[in-house]
Amino acid sequence: MDDNKKIIIIAVCCCCLLMTMIIACSKGCGKKEDKKVVVVPKQNFINNEDEEIKDYKSENSYSSPIRSSGSSSYSDESSGTPPALLTEEEKAEMAKSLEKDIEKINQLKKEWFEKKLKESDNSKTAFEQMKLRSNPSFLKGMNAIEQKDFDTAILSFNEILKDNNATPVSKYFACSKLMDVAMEKKDIDLYFIAARMRANLIMKDDLEVLGIEKDEDAMEWVDKVENTLKARNDKKYYDICVQLKMREIEESGFEVDAETRTEIEQSVDHDIKYYSDLYKELIE
Repeated sequence: MDDNKKIIIIAVCCCCLLMTMIIACSKGCGKKEDKKVVVVPKQNFINNEDEEIKDYKSENSYSSPIRSSGSSSYSDESSGTPPALLTEEEKAEMAKSLEKDIEKINQLKKEWFEKKLKESDNSKTAFEQMKLRSNPSFLKGMNAIEQKDFDTAILSFNEILKDNNATPVSKYFACSKLMDVAMEKKDIDLYFIAARMRANLIMKDDLEVLGIEKDEDAMEWVDKVENTLKARNDKKYYDICVQLKMREIEESGFEVDAETRTEIEQSVDHDIKYYSDLYKELIE
């Protein structure tokens, strides 16, 4: 009987163990099935992401409040480029209107200055100052220099030189400004054209208001400097410089021999170096 009880107890234990293993296995299999149900397929995730990106781009894309009104004069949204706020016709109309306003302002300035010029209590200096300041070509030229628009500046100051009503003082300053422009452009020909015109004013016109007396020295100076600078690279101008110095010596009553000529050439070489250093901003 004792042996039979032992056998029964062992059998019951084995059954219990077997049942436990079966239940554990069945629960493990159930968990795996649950995971398969909650995992989102990879393809569906990519599609959803694409849709979200499209929605984001749509919400954050450029949208002009003017375009939303339905105007057809702007570019298509699909181009990705912000629409222009003004058409070419509108821009041209605005520019034309601005130009008319500027002309009107200049006319008012001119009328005001002309009124002041007629007042009897103006000194000669004040008269010349106001005459120059009332000249639209001078104002345009000065503004062009500030803007580094040298071609416009040249045209503007040249208009003063061609104006029969412009005073010698106004023309003197126009020449001076042309020389400044030539320095900026490194235009040696323009520089000496303007310098020669200014020297001609000094030689012939009344510039006493500027403290400048009539003389011919200015023209001689222009000739000497121009010939000397050009003599750096041109033998023709080098010979001109030598001949001028030889003439000065001969007019003084001295004879020019070989030794004197050598000294003259050395003097010309010295002048070339001196004026090249003095006008390096123009020639370099």
